[in-house]
Parts: sequence; C-alpha cells; structure tokens
Amino acid sequence: MQKRKHRRFNVWVALWWQDGHRRYRTLGRCSAMSQGEARLALDAIMRPLNEAGQGRVEKPKFTLREFVTSKYLPFCDRKWKESTAKTTKQRIEKLLLSDMGDRPMEALGREDLQDVLERQVARGLSASVVSHLRWDLRSIFQLAVEDGVVDRNPATSLMTPSNATRYEKTVMSKEDVVKLLGALDLRERLIVRLAIFAGLRPGEIFALKWGHVKNGSVSIEQRIYDGKIDTPKTYRSRRIAALTPMIVAEFDAFGTVPSVPTSMRQNPRP
Repeated sequence: MQKRKHRRFNVWVALWWQDGHRRYRTLGRCSAMSQGEARLALDAIMRPLNEAGQGRVEKPKFTLREFVTSKYLPFCDRKWKESTAKTTKQRIEKLLLSDMGDRPMEALGREDLQDVLERQVARGLSASVVSHLRWDLRSIFQLAVEDGVVDRNPATSLMTPSNATRYEKTVMSKEDVVKLLGALDLRERLIVRLAIFAGLRPGEIFALKWGHVKNGSVSIEQRIYDGKIDTPKTYRSRRIAALTPMIVAEFDAFGTVPSVPTSMRQNPRP
C-alpha cells in the first residue's frame, strides 16, 4: 500500500501481484481515510484472493542486470539527455553490473551494496565517482520497490566511504586569468571570457549564434554535445547571461574580423 498524488489530492493505493500481473486500485483519499482504514480496505480486497490461492503470488524474479537492462535503463532513457545516458550507462555497466550483475535483486542487502562502494574505493576511484554510484543504486532499487520486485530499498542508507579520495579543487587567481588572457588571440580570448566571467559551459559557448547576443547579454538556447546541436543540459540551463563590457567589446571586434565570413557574422555561430 502506498500514498500517491492523484491530480490535486493524495490517495491511498493498493498494489499487488495476481496471476503474474501487477494490480492497482485506489482505496480512497487520504483526507477522508486514515492509514488504518486504508489497510482494512486492502485486507478486504486481499482476503478472498488469498483464500482462493491467488493473492500475493510470487514476485517477479530479476537479476540486477536483467532489471537494469529491461526496466531501469529503458525508463530513464525517457528523461536523460544523451550526455547523461552515456556516462551513467558506462558507470553502471563497468562498476555495478560487471561486479554483481548476475545476483538476484531480492538477495542483495544493504551490506552487499555498501561492500560494492568500498571495493570501488579500494580500486582508487574518487569520492565523486563513488557518490554517483551510490545515487545509481538508490535509484535502481527505488524503481524495483515501485515495481514490486523488492519489498524495501536496501540502498537508502548507503554512504560514500570516508577514505575515498577527495581532490582539492583548484581555482585560478586573478594573476592567472590575466596571464591566460594575455596569451590568447581574439577568438580564444572571447571563449575564455565567456567561460570565466559569464559562466557558460563549453558546449553552450560553441553553440552560440550571433542572434543570441544582444543588449549586453547572451541567450542560452542550445548547446553542442558530441558534435550535435541539442537543447541545454537542464531546464534551468536555458537562461539569459549578462556580459561584461569587455566581452561585448570583443564580440564587436570579432564580428568585424576580415577572416570571419559575412554569412557567419549574420547568423551562424561565432
């Protein structure tokens, strides 16, 4: 039994397996039915099924690999960008499925999953990669819970081992930035300024068109990934970024460079 959102209301829903198929029924609104009353309603549904030997049939059986490849990845592909799908699938295959892909889902407990994370740390993987792997496990088993494959999520309390390598982030100093800009030609200098001072990602910079630059700002409407034009990485990535006066001046200068074709200055990417 679960609490779910249905339109504007929270409702109690019953979920069970019968004759090899998953069944679903809304028991009532949470505002009008307590959890105890919902359980009584569920019992009333299940009692005749149990007495007839049909209720609570055996759960579907999956190995970790079978569930990930047949259920989890096809579902996530509906929302993942190509870049996310590529890196996540590689990580899951190399670090999870190659390690424990043949084990039954219901046989995997919290300690088994924590051991996987610790083995990856022992191999020298960074805290960042192991944290992503922890998130993958939580997400996989949450979907397994929703599909009735396992009763509870054994990955909920997983932690990134404290001995995982955490790299110190390096930040350019003002002197470093000045030195870098002084060593670059106009086009490359403009690219660096957009990254440092306007906060654009590399794929966003190289997908810019002249029509995106106006009134001292730049409109982020697309990006390039793996040589292909795509929408921005996330919903919030679609934005207006303010430009410094120096960036505006260098855009103007770049637009008048004789080696830049007129057709490129009018519309295509700078």
